[in-house]
Amino acid sequence: AAAVRASVTRALDLELAIMLESYHDDFVARLRRIELVEREQLGRALALSEHRYVNAVELAPYIVIGLDGALNIQLFNAEAERVTGFLRDQVRGSPMVSTCFPEDIREEYAGIFSVAANGGHPVGEAWESALRTRGGKLRRVRWHLAHAPSDQSDGVVLFAMGRDITEENELAERTRQAEKLAA
Repeated sequence: AAAVRASVTRALDLELAIMLESYHDDFVARLRRIELVEREQLGRALALSEHRYVNAVELAPYIVIGLDGALNIQLFNAEAERVTGFLRDQVRGSPMVSTCFPEDIREEYAGIFSVAANGGHPVGEAWESALRTRGGKLRRVRWHLAHAPSDQSDGVVLFAMGRDITEENELAERTRQAEKLAA
């Protein structure tokens, strides 16, 4: 009887081990399916978020330039390309101040951008400056700086957002001259 009991116990242990292994394999397979579904959902959410971000930055009628901690250009939107004449591939990684500003104001703006990149510039404070185009012409731009801290060494830490006001200024000047002549 003891030998039969031991044999039945071993057979039941073996059956239980097979059953537990089957449950384990099924559980692992379910976890993999859940992980795959979650990964696909996250991928779709990321793609949608990137699509919205790209549309917001690329379709905006404003110059958007993203700078890293060394004030090198990392982001250069379509409006920045249109206004400056530079292609984003030409300016990516180059210093913003020496690329986009005339020589006589570079030192001053290097200080402003450096302070802003470290979070010291008041966000939302607008200021105007000349912007040098690829052809060497100057455009007037009203800038806003926004500090965006980043943990990555090559991440964007400062957004320079600007609006080309050259035509507005020229129109205002022509209007003033017309009013002078009328007077």
